[in-house]
Amino acid sequence: MVSSILTNDLDGLVVWSSNTSNLGIEKASLLNNGNLVLVDSEGKIVWESFNSLTSTLVPGQALCFLQTLRAPSTKSTTSYYSFVNRESGELALLWEHSVTYWRSGLRLSVVVKDARFDEDGVLGVFDVGNKMVWSTSSKDFRDPSVKLRHLRIDQDGNLRIYSWDNFVQTWRVGWQAVENQCTVFGACGLYSVYGFNSSGPVCDFLFSDSNEWLLVLLRLILVILGAKS
Repeated sequence: MVSSILTNDLDGLVVWSSNTSNLGIEKASLLNNGNLVLVDSEGKIVWESFNSLTSTLVPGQALCFLQTLRAPSTKSTTSYYSFVNRESGELALLWEHSVTYWRSGLRLSVVVKDARFDEDGVLGVFDVGNKMVWSTSSKDFRDPSVKLRHLRIDQDGNLRIYSWDNFVQTWRVGWQAVENQCTVFGACGLYSVYGFNSSGPVCDFLFSDSNEWLLVLLRLILVILGAKS
């Protein structure tokens, strides 16, 4: 019986598992498209990484209705940004599943099958007849020099298409959903605002230290209690 696991090299602690140890898995295979599959004795795929989404889509991977990409967590808080494919076929970026701060704008009467990201740098929405009904693409669309791409929702809540620049050996942004980062809900976290200075975008805190906002909150509580008495 096989289960794929990821462990911490320092102490061997399991940080991720496919949870397939009781499903009769016989082998694991990494397909040419990057999909890791676990196969049983009859050759049936029992588990695949393409259906176990995290924060990223690679070319050939789809996002179906009810599936979600979730941004990586920061050091101070768990992730609260997600990228979803709604039943209407509209793609959206959400904060805590309640605040929509970006949408593809697609609302169709046709039945939408899924959203797919391809090797040319295109994110497209397809109907049940496999016709593309909405799309957006990287600025280096079909550039033959680009061999690697991925689509990812980042810690800052923005959705981006990345292309590998082999010359400088780094990932570059070819497209992002939200052009003005200020419009990403809660972009700077609690008790802060998003702004710009001479060096670019910055986060300005409303309070200089953690004790200051506690004092403000205490004063507000005293005012409320005084009003009730």
